[in-house]
Amino acid sequence: DERNSRRMAHQKRQADAAAAKQRSVADELAAKLNETAVSIKREAGEEGKLFGSVTNRDIADALEAEGLSLDRRIIVLNEPIRNIGVFTVRVKLHRTIEASVKVYVIQG
Repeated sequence: DERNSRRMAHQKRQADAAAAKQRSVADELAAKLNETAVSIKREAGEEGKLFGSVTNRDIADALEAEGLSLDRRIIVLNEPIRNIGVFTVRVKLHRTIEASVKVYVIQG
């Protein structure tokens, strides 16, 4: 009936608007993250090999210190970082939106 179809059309418009808002927020956050670099201090031995490793949780904590609160599960590390150096780490913000963060792992 017509009332049902109007209600469904209204719900679809609301869902589309919510999805557009989520994409917009993700785009803004991606722009911030692409400009962000964090430093993480770790003890290292010979040839810059870390005692331990840097994980997505460590990166999330470093971003939190910069005022960017993210769920660690959206920070994409194929394996923990085990060396001193500069790394580009992906952050998956939305199905279609990713950002990159520079992570400096320094001798501490």
